[in-house]
Amino acid sequence: MDPPPGASTALVRVLNRFLELLSGYTTLEITTPTIEDQVEFGKLLIRHRLGYTDLLTLRTMNRNSVKDIYSSDTVFDTVLNIRRIFDELS
Repeated sequence: MDPPPGASTALVRVLNRFLELLSGYTTLEITTPTIEDQVEFGKLLIRHRLGYTDLLTLRTMNRNSVKDIYSSDTVFDTVLNIRRIFDELS
């Protein structure tokens, strides 16, 4: 795979390796936010002081009954019923 203009081949190798390792998680499910998620996240804006991406992530998690998030972003610690994993990354 040729790197896009401006990207180094080392970066492309790292990203390819990351995707290769990610594909090894057989129970991993990648979910795309829906239009409804983008509309409904506005209700979360009233309850949580989070940015757009975090709110959309939270809304998508709620829709899929996901309670754990692997993140170094401590803002998720403020959300009830969500457990942030990998605290050591922060």
